[in-house]
Amino acid sequence: INTQGQGLGRAFLNYVIETTFTDYRAKRLWLTVFTDSERAIRAYRRLGLIEEKIEKVVLGLNGLARNVSTMAILEDEWREMHE
Repeated sequence: INTQGQGLGRAFLNYVIETTFTDYRAKRLWLTVFTDSERAIRAYRRLGLIEEKIEKVVLGLNGLARNVSTMAILEDEWREMHE
């Protein structure tokens, strides 16, 4: 099933972020993403996450070397976006 471009991922991520900060009272949410996943990185940026660091040569699927980026957002930053 191909649901790309329908906003389902964005809605899901918004739900996860809201739940993390509201229900679990976390102060920071972070995730890692392969640096060549440009579509995902753009989506995370639109939600307010910023790239904090890149880890080089992480083994991915099939033993291929791939870099990963840690992206994060603070609770205060998220709340400012939703005022």
